[in-house]
Amino acid sequence: MQAVYQAVINDGVALRGKLTSFKKIVPKLGFRWRKTEDNRKLLIEKTDIRAKRTEYLRKLKSYKEQGRNIVYSDETYIHSSHTVPKSWDDGTDNCLKSPVVKGKRLIILHCGGRKGFVPNAII
Repeated sequence: MQAVYQAVINDGVALRGKLTSFKKIVPKLGFRWRKTEDNRKLLIEKTDIRAKRTEYLRKLKSYKEQGRNIVYSDETYIHSSHTVPKSWDDGTDNCLKSPVVKGKRLIILHCGGRKGFVPNAII
């Protein structure tokens, strides 16, 4: 809390009161000190990445306004030994068994947009 208080002071925020008052105010603003549950939930983004995304979205909007055909691509895959997660089982060895190794993957890629899929684009 001392470091946060000092950062606020150094940032030029005019505070009336000392650290003890600051410690009382911060929880009233809706902040609480707690363990971070999962660091994957934290989004830390570099400024240049944010700027590039903003530039991309502006260009995309401009292209749409110009009536350009926007094409999107996506991919998926399926393992060669794919099995369903559940099946009927009578307790004998004759029932479906999930393989230990998933095997090779078949990767499927396609492109499409407002006018439908791009001909011959499926890979």
